[in-house]
Amino acid sequence: MKKTLMWRYLIIGGFCLLAVAASGVWLWLQHSKSLRNPPTPSVQGVNGEPAAPTPGARKSLADRRKGNKPSVQQQPAVGTEKKKPQRFIIDEVTLTPQEKIIQSRLQDALDNEDFAAIAALAKDPVFAKNAELRRELIAALSWFGVQSIQELTALLFDENQELAGEAFDAWVSALEELENPATKIQMLEAGLRALVDQDSIDYAMSLYNGLDDVPVVQSLLRIINGDNAEAAAAAREQYRLITGDDYESEKATAQWIADNTEPAEEK
Repeated sequence: MKKTLMWRYLIIGGFCLLAVAASGVWLWLQHSKSLRNPPTPSVQGVNGEPAAPTPGARKSLADRRKGNKPSVQQQPAVGTEKKKPQRFIIDEVTLTPQEKIIQSRLQDALDNEDFAAIAALAKDPVFAKNAELRRELIAALSWFGVQSIQELTALLFDENQELAGEAFDAWVSALEELENPATKIQMLEAGLRALVDQDSIDYAMSLYNGLDDVPVVQSLLRIINGDNAEAAAAAREQYRLITGDDYESEKATAQWIADNTEPAEEK
């Protein structure tokens, strides 16, 4: 009887030991698996839900897929402080003594937020000889926004298309700050005479939207009759969208303007 009980206890004990050993092996396997495949952390949004990627992140990824170069004059997000361009870092070995003087004056004027000094420097013929100095000038002017719209408009004519593109970005940002419709139309027209890139022309044309039709049509007429064939073609399309008819002649346009101009109120 005693031997029977002893064997029973030995068998039960053996099963317990096997169960403990099996549990240990299972836990070790799970731990090894977790080390090989660590969980990917996720950014938590509101109420613990995964946060969606920011619009800026989506745009950056899209630009990479398309192979696009990010815009030089990207605007800061709403609520953030606009930052000045960093100190200019052209290799001084490549600058002539006169260019070094101009660069120093440009930096000092930007540090002092002296727009008048920068506008005066922009007329210096030294900039015409050095593309990197013109790049610095564009960066400095962009800091002043709408205040520098005329200077930026002049830089749209740059023969260096990369610099003309940078000037365009800054020009658009300044133009969108303009509150006076007449001045906005004037600057748009001046810029469209310089633009040659079709995408830039199309975007500039879209900035006419929301402005009074009559002065816009008058501006489009001058562009149509101007020397920039690409801008003239885009102006014809914009003309058709506004008037409902294809452009025919100055006489027909004058009649449309007369028909759509409200009579002045009698005092």
